[in-house]
Amino acid sequence: MKGFEVKRSILHKSLSHIFFDFAPQMMLPAHLGSSFWVHIASAALFIIGFCLAFRKAAWRLRGLVRIVAYGPVFFAVPLAVFGLQHFVLFNTVKLAVPDWMPGRFFWVLIVGAALIATCLSFLADIKAGLAALLVGIMLFLFVLLIYVPNLLENPHDRFALTMPLRDLALCGGALAYAGALEAVGRHRPVRRLVEILGEPFFPTSISFMLSTYSI
Repeated sequence: MKGFEVKRSILHKSLSHIFFDFAPQMMLPAHLGSSFWVHIASAALFIIGFCLAFRKAAWRLRGLVRIVAYGPVFFAVPLAVFGLQHFVLFNTVKLAVPDWMPGRFFWVLIVGAALIATCLSFLADIKAGLAALLVGIMLFLFVLLIYVPNLLENPHDRFALTMPLRDLALCGGALAYAGALEAVGRHRPVRRLVEILGEPFFPTSISFMLSTYSI
C-alpha cells in the first residue's frame, strides 16, 4: 500500500512538472530569445500611445501642461517591455521565481501577460484605474515574496537592494495613478492602501535607488 502511495505521489509530481514547467516552454516559439522584437514592440507601443494621448487630451492643452497627458504612456510602455521579456527571455526570467512556488515557470507567462494587459489598458484608457490598482498590488507582492527574501540572503549586494526599490517605485506610481483615477471608490481599506503605498513609495524608493548607484 505504501509503495502504491509513493508511486502515485511520484506520478503526481511528474504530471505537475509537465503541465506547469514543460508545457509553458512548448507553447513558446523556438525563435524567441532575442530582444529585437521587444524593441520593435516598444517603439510601436510608444507611437500608438502618443497618438491616443494626443487624440484624447493633449491637443487641448498648451505649454508644459501638455506633457502631463503623455504621462501614462511613459509609465505603461516599460510595463509592456517587462512583460514581453517574460516571453522573449523566458529561460532567464524563470530563474527569478522562487523554488517553493508551485508551477513557478507557469507564473512567468501569467505575470508577463498581466503586465502587457496593464500597458494596453493604460494606453486605451479601458479600466485603467482597476489595472493600475491590481498591478500595484502585484508589484508589492513581488517585493514581499521574492525580493525581500533575496535581500535577507544577500544583504551586501546592492542589486539585491535595487530590485525591490525599483518595484516599490513602480508600485507607488501605479497606486498613485489608481488614486488619481479614483479607482478605489468608497472602499476604505483599498483607499488606505493607496494612501500608504502610493504617493510615499514612489519618491522615496527612487531616492534610495539612486543612492545605491552612487555608492
